[in-house]
Amino acid sequence: QDVAFAGDFDGDGIDTVGVYRPSSGRVFISNSQVTSVAEQDFFFGAPGDVFVAGDWDSDGIDSVGVVRPAADTFFFRNTNDQGVADG
Repeated sequence: QDVAFAGDFDGDGIDTVGVYRPSSGRVFISNSQVTSVAEQDFFFGAPGDVFVAGDWDSDGIDSVGVVRPAADTFFFRNTNDQGVADG
């Protein structure tokens, strides 16, 4: 089941919505409150992870993170694109 989330993903001071698909780790982020098309579409995390969003590096832009309960660990990215965890 998809999980909705909100955050300021482009640093404009306005929260917008995104969707995380836990079954695949796919992330969809829209930076507009008008369009339903995701400007950002990438994979982060693994099946079973719990999605979180926050400003991990204090740059004013929220980015993605996941909690992996099975390993009691937290992973995050400082950018909203596909890649290895920054922490």
